Amino acid sequence: MKYLLNYRLFESAADIMAAAAGLGTDEEALVMAIADIKTPADLSKIDAELAANPNSEYKSVKQLVAGELGYFDRSYREAIAKKFAELGLPNYLASGDAAVTAARGQAGKVQTQTLSQGKITVNSDKSAPLVVVFGGTDVGGRVSGVYMYDYFKPDTLPDTTTFIANSSRIDGARAWSEISDLGLTPTKKILYLFSGGYLPGMSLLNRVAPTEWDAIYLVDIWIGRNRNTKNFYTKLAADFPDKVKYYYTGGENSAGGSNNLAAKRQIIATVNRSRGSDSHMGANDIAVTDLVNDIRA
Repeated sequence: MKYLLNYRLFESAADIMAAAAGLGTDEEALVMAIADIKTPADLSKIDAELAANPNSEYKSVKQLVAGELGYFDRSYREAIAKKFAELGLPNYLASGDAAVTAARGQAGKVQTQTLSQGKITVNSDKSAPLVVVFGGTDVGGRVSGVYMYDYFKPDTLPDTTTFIANSSRIDGARAWSEISDLGLTPTKKILYLFSGGYLPGMSLLNRVAPTEWDAIYLVDIWIGRNRNTKNFYTKLAADFPDKVKYYYTGGENSAGGSNNLAAKRQIIATVNRSRGSDSHMGANDIAVTDLVNDIRA
């Protein structure tokens, strides 16, 4: 396999990559690593790790299995296929879709699809609310395309279609173009920007006007000293005080995660909903709770 093992992953993903590294594939180790996958959500996380890893030759477990196991590896492929069938994913090796059953909801089922800029969990009801999530920079060696699933679990928003970007380095406008190609007709559209997600968020909002979104969540977004960034988000808050929801860290005299105290104060004073958090990552807990309640309202 043509990548290095210097990219920090959670254990299952690291074991899968290690089994396929080097001059030859360790088929038994690969089967054992895949056997450790507990849920379809875990598989989606592993696929997200591979998709976001710049050193990875393969962008999903499906691609890895197809690329590393040949005709004479039939017994290993059958063992892997059996594992996916046990997870309720009998068609994963053929389609690459990690289908999971929703907890409860109007449609009952969702399917996870891999796009170039992220993963989207598509509700079988095309009119289900759409949530677009652009996460921040890497945290503890994990890309946001992985750690944002800590907050957007499969049962968090079972009645929605939810897109989670691979990382903060994606192209926001391209992500929207790919989402639009799916032919969805959502009753609500919600944009969720966390930390470094501010940058692809600007790209997206320059493509899709704020008026087209029912709500825009700014979750401890980085603003910094860049004048264009400050002007963009303070104007967004001023123009749409009901639509923009702002979550921040730090006290009244601290810039917190925004790294721009003046901008932070201006947004807080402008929007109709702003809430503080004790920690940068913890702001997601508060924001996602509000988001769930807003969608159910």
